[in-house]
Amino acid sequence: MQRIESRMTAGEDARAPSNRPIAMGTTGSQVDTLMPRRRIQRELAAQLAYAMDVAHDDDFEDARYRFTQAEPKRRKGWGEYAERLAREALARRDEIDARLRGALQHWRLERLAAIDRAILRLAVCELLYFPEMPSRVTIDEFIDIARDYGNDESPAFVNGVLDAIARHVPGKELPPVGGGEEE
Repeated sequence: MQRIESRMTAGEDARAPSNRPIAMGTTGSQVDTLMPRRRIQRELAAQLAYAMDVAHDDDFEDARYRFTQAEPKRRKGWGEYAERLAREALARRDEIDARLRGALQHWRLERLAAIDRAILRLAVCELLYFPEMPSRVTIDEFIDIARDYGNDESPAFVNGVLDAIARHVPGKELPPVGGGEEE
């Protein structure tokens, strides 16, 4: 589920489903049925990236096969988006890691928790190589994944790193949170 602060009212829970229109002709409940598919695929890609990282496994085909065959839910949830995201992140890991190292302050990439590293790699991949995906959507989605899979500090950490990187991605304007205009 996508969290967009600018569309929330005071006291509204970002995770609660809404029937408020969020796009012309689309209700929140309609988006909830569309968005979870991509969210699930991002989560599965993050789980695979994590498993490959901790196992020091670079054989994508074999790792994906073992990962998706291990549980029926993984097989069912794995799709084109998860495949594209995980494959691209692995293929461009050196470039992605260079961006991450440039954005990390007082941290070494190798010292990060493996799940945070996997989440950041996928998010940076999506920021850099998925031009159709708005930066704010990418950041919000991966913050939520960090909240679900990381530790208490992971969401804020992921947000800071991704925000720093997104500000330097050509062609992807990063609107301010809240929808206001920067002066």
